[in-house]
Amino acid sequence: MSTFVITTAIDYPNGAPHIGHLYEKLVSDTYARWQVYLSESCVLNVHTKAKQVFFLTGTDENGQKLQKSAAEQGWDSVQNYVDHHVAQFRRLCAKAELTHTDFIRTTDARHQQTVREMWMRLVESGHIYRGEYSGLYCYSCEQFYPASQVLKQAGESGQTVPHCPVHQIPLAVLAEPGYFFKLSKYTSALKAYFRAHQDFIFPPAAYDEILSRLHHEDLHDLPVSRLNKGWGIEVPSDGEYVIYTWFDALLNYYTPVFKAQLPAAAWPVDMHVIGKDINWFHSVIWSAMLMALGLELPKRIMVHGMILDGEGKKMSKSMGNIICPMALMDEFALDTLRFVFLKTIPSGKDGKISYELIRKVHNGQLANDLGNLVSRLIKLTLKMGHRRLEAQVSAEPSPAVLLRWQQVRQMMVDKMAICCHHDAMATLWAEVMRMNSELNLKKPWSMDATSIELKAHLTTWLLDLYCLACLLQAFLPDASHQIKVYLGVTDPPSSLTDLQFTLHDPEPLFVKK
Repeated sequence: MSTFVITTAIDYPNGAPHIGHLYEKLVSDTYARWQVYLSESCVLNVHTKAKQVFFLTGTDENGQKLQKSAAEQGWDSVQNYVDHHVAQFRRLCAKAELTHTDFIRTTDARHQQTVREMWMRLVESGHIYRGEYSGLYCYSCEQFYPASQVLKQAGESGQTVPHCPVHQIPLAVLAEPGYFFKLSKYTSALKAYFRAHQDFIFPPAAYDEILSRLHHEDLHDLPVSRLNKGWGIEVPSDGEYVIYTWFDALLNYYTPVFKAQLPAAAWPVDMHVIGKDINWFHSVIWSAMLMALGLELPKRIMVHGMILDGEGKKMSKSMGNIICPMALMDEFALDTLRFVFLKTIPSGKDGKISYELIRKVHNGQLANDLGNLVSRLIKLTLKMGHRRLEAQVSAEPSPAVLLRWQQVRQMMVDKMAICCHHDAMATLWAEVMRMNSELNLKKPWSMDATSIELKAHLTTWLLDLYCLACLLQAFLPDASHQIKVYLGVTDPPSSLTDLQFTLHDPEPLFVKK
């Protein structure tokens, strides 16, 4: 059986989850659900092949920053500190009703065993060696920065001080012996691979950024160890050091395959979803590590944008514009949040989010456009005395409807294949608006309740609604299921001739806020 594997970046448990974590996970969950839908039996799925879908997420727990934070906040152990925050990320996954099949913690024994084995393979092949490094280091990023990337800002004394390009805090000058990965060896191989696989990184702007940086900046060997201060995965045969957190974290995606918890066919992963701030680590460093290990690269890296506040500003505690994802899920239904994230934010670009914007979209596009369509169509059919209807009233309408929806499905398949879920949603929503327009134009409420014409129209629209519900399955799973319940078709029919509607009085899909 074929597989589809999607992975997210693993989250750093140094605090509560933020809105970006929820965004990345809901987007990834949609692609996982889409692949499940495509492999299921459905009147719209022609020549369906069963597929195993695996969706991986988790937490990155071995950084020295975690050890420092635990001590500063008075925790009795780093493990308890990490466990506390990991529990919050697990609650986020549960509350968001993610369909992930594994949650990988880098403190798991299975992951640590994988990292040690991969480390030894790289040592034996000469890709890891011992040396000494000095450079500008950011403790928040837990990485060294080359001089070409640092910000030059005035310090307290007025002199120019190198600052982190991400956190805009002064960088420390570190010099220490340790172990290095021969990243420089892969400059040409990476350039050649990226040029030959121009769809490897989505969106094109993220791809261009990486290729440009590779062209203008020489790759240097990467320090992959830190002095052992009591937290992290020890370097095999040298307990004086622990393995650099990024190096260990990037191997987590391979852990379930290496430990045979996933089939061998699950590698390489089909889709890896990350934020744009860590594109370099995954597209360049991870790729070079995989090349050195003789492993295939992921088929695609999807780089999403940042979630900004309603005014387009970056969210931060200092600005007081943070939106708590748990509070957001208390206020709005998951389908509402999924719709806003998936349709209103273009894939690969930054997007604005505010309570006001979400409420506006909820009331307009969901409650008015979709909710009213479902409610008035089913209520009208019941009012006209048609609680039970078969899909094929005549030889023509139903096959024509099915053909149109199969074309819509194919357009969505094409858009999802290139990571443009917002365009897939726009394609589907155009059908919602078409159905609303047809109802308003044909005014079925003014027709003779006993006429064959009315019955044909109603059956066509109910079939429209059923096909819409099928294609909504990955995007708005709760609404999709509820529409099928109202239509009385919760089990997928094997063919159109088996499709019968037994209508139930509908409750509002989306209550206005």
